[in-house]
Amino acid sequence: MLNKHLILHLSLIDGIGPHIIHRIIERSGAQAPDLYQLSTAQWMQLYGFSENTGHKLSTGLADKT
Repeated sequence: MLNKHLILHLSLIDGIGPHIIHRIIERSGAQAPDLYQLSTAQWMQLYGFSENTGHKLSTGLADKT
């Protein structure tokens, strides 16, 4: 299960809405990878996102400011 801070961080990424966050939550189990470390290609492979969405997620989560 994803923690509240990660869900909040995801919601602050431009272009990432509730549908995408829900999909991440659904597909992330107890053995979920560290989402902060995923590359664009990994977002595409593990979660089935487009390259554009994968890029938004990987760069958005890399920005911890």
